Amino acid sequence: MQLAIDRPDLVHTLTLLEPSLFTVPSAPALFEKSGPFLEAFGAGDHEQAVTGFLSVVSGLEPAACRAVIEENVPGGIAQAIKDADTFFGIELPSLSAWEFGPAQAKKISQPVLSVLGSETERLWVDVAKLLRSWFPQAEDLIVKGVGHLLQMQRPEPVARGVAAFLGRHPMNDARSVARSSRGDVSENLTLSAGSCGPSFRGRGRPRGQVRRAPTVPARGS
Repeated sequence: MQLAIDRPDLVHTLTLLEPSLFTVPSAPALFEKSGPFLEAFGAGDHEQAVTGFLSVVSGLEPAACRAVIEENVPGGIAQAIKDADTFFGIELPSLSAWEFGPAQAKKISQPVLSVLGSETERLWVDVAKLLRSWFPQAEDLIVKGVGHLLQMQRPEPVARGVAAFLGRHPMNDARSVARSSRGDVSENLTLSAGSCGPSFRGRGRPRGQVRRAPTVPARGS
């Protein structure tokens, strides 16, 4: 979404797979559930931090969550553990500090697809409602029976829905054709975003307010 604001000439459509906006009212509850695993990271237990946090955001028991990830990204859990410093120390705090509200959203006019798992955590349900209020052009895709790992648990309906969305908004308008003919292929990007979790990636507040997200504990705090 930020790229669509900063360089709208580079973004043709936005496909948003449960983007994480930590300024929705339900964010503190998710951080509370994640608290023991944020503390585990601070204590240096990266395996407990990663596997526990992924279990929370996916809504799956740890063993089931690990099985889904390993089936789709072999070695993914091990790599995520290696990358724990980056995720917990840099990415998650940066996402928590990101400010995105109605003023920013109104700058986005491109077609938007909001993809949501029917069994996902409350945070992403709230985010989806926020997206609909911000983007009148948004289309919804609900994937039944899955949560935040929807693209891993049920890849076929996700792929079909995204393909149909892109088919409704082809990059063949006069501007795109002209730029393509000049070899400026960077002008024809479709932006996809989503997934709050280490190593598996492809805000705002209602009523015009922007609220800071909960703080992620630093190592050793």
